[in-house]
Amino acid sequence: MKKLVYNVGIVCLLALVCNCRNENAGSPEDFKYVVTYGNSYDKLSWSDMVDSVRYIPLKTPDGAMMGDIKQLVVAFNHMYAITQNGVYCFDMDGNAVFKVNQGRAHYEYLNANSISVSDRLLYLFDNYKQRILALDAINGEYCGEMRVPIGGTTAYCLEDRILFENYETDSIGRYRLFIKGNDQHIEKGFVKSKEHAEGKWTNDGLLYSSHIRNLAWKIDGIDCIPYLKVVVPSEKALPDDIVSDLVETGQLPQNDTRDVIYYLRYLNECSGFITGMLLSGNSYDYFIHDKKTGNSWVFNSSSLKSLKVWEKLPLSEVSAGYNNCVFTVINPMYANFGDDGSKPADPQLMEAYNVIHSAQKDDNPIIGQFWLKSIQDK
Repeated sequence: MKKLVYNVGIVCLLALVCNCRNENAGSPEDFKYVVTYGNSYDKLSWSDMVDSVRYIPLKTPDGAMMGDIKQLVVAFNHMYAITQNGVYCFDMDGNAVFKVNQGRAHYEYLNANSISVSDRLLYLFDNYKQRILALDAINGEYCGEMRVPIGGTTAYCLEDRILFENYETDSIGRYRLFIKGNDQHIEKGFVKSKEHAEGKWTNDGLLYSSHIRNLAWKIDGIDCIPYLKVVVPSEKALPDDIVSDLVETGQLPQNDTRDVIYYLRYLNECSGFITGMLLSGNSYDYFIHDKKTGNSWVFNSSSLKSLKVWEKLPLSEVSAGYNNCVFTVINPMYANFGDDGSKPADPQLMEAYNVIHSAQKDDNPIIGQFWLKSIQDK
């Protein structure tokens, strides 16, 4: 296979800087999608949210223990995962297709901090070597590498561009966009604010969410666009002056704000839906937003007494979107089925119960595949 070798560095900086901290971001019409926070549901049927659910045990060819999964990407009908024992590619039945090992060879890595898939290539960012490893996404064959600036935490490939995350935010921005193969300049910089936030890789860009302001932007390889706004009632929202102070100081609210929504996290996107989590004190509110209808469901899992642990898993921390499907990483050691070990009444969940129950003695995680269906009006 033809080798693709790139050498990307910094020679000069352009003044094209986009600040994703939009000072006029208070109007819902400024954002592509709006989630309106309402009363939490007291009753919610699992079948109201999903058409089907399937749990996929992950199997390594040598029986090696993978440990926790740091990042999951689903693309080209394959699943790619950063684990403690290597970077794996699995087919949709959970069989390992190939593995990228840790090591000092040119086709290995010392530390995998992020992965992305574009143009049928798997890009692996090794922050110890400060390079991006390019591998064939189907068979794992080494295709080349790209050098990146020193001092980065993540790096993702978006078609012909590289989105590089800096350790520090400065006048250039936390995220820097490079033209792949062009070692002359940074094309753009994004995100200059000091506020706590996180970036979540999707198949066509990076979702950057503000923890405190309940806002999210998408860096799509061309620009940084207002993407999502969560509208909460005034009694649930932090006052504007407090938000401004927290953003300026780079701090998070204290835990005494128990009844206030102030923490937007774990955004995930697939073709039809956006999912995420809101923190209010020690309580987690989840939401599912239907892009097509504009409808949203916001619910608090703790109030759904009838739901078992496996019914709360589509919006967990590590997940990836594909078509209208959300893939979630589940550690069977932490899947508690209740003191009585009762089986789910819904036949649709029996496969989930059987797979997780049989995997509880195994240290390897499994993948939950949830097909979301269009959300109806309340």
